[in-house]
Amino acid sequence: MRTIFIVLLAAHGLAHLPGFVGGWRLANLRAMPYHTTVFAGPVDIGDAGMRIARMLELLLAIGFEVAQLTPWRTHVWDYTRVDGMMVPTNGVAEWDTPTGALPYWRGRLFDFTYEFAR
Repeated sequence: MRTIFIVLLAAHGLAHLPGFVGGWRLANLRAMPYHTTVFAGPVDIGDAGMRIARMLELLLAIGFEVAQLTPWRTHVWDYTRVDGMMVPTNGVAEWDTPTGALPYWRGRLFDFTYEFAR
């Protein structure tokens, strides 16, 4: 599970890079044409505003890449039996920081479907 999360976090960070590349006009991306509007078009922030927005997007991408390298742990509880399996219904994921644990996700499982491999 941890490996899957790390891969997804890295992919999410990389997914922000085309926005930066297109917003700074470093490349002509057909799938992401250059524009200066946000919120699907009603607000025009201009060229400088778009560069600032895309710089923030680059910082997000870097943050996602750094976050995957930070030690983290998960805690799960409230197990319930479903189709013969004990399944946790509550959990939290935390980054281990020098000042202590920093929770970044909490969740509760209300329902799920599982099909055993054949």
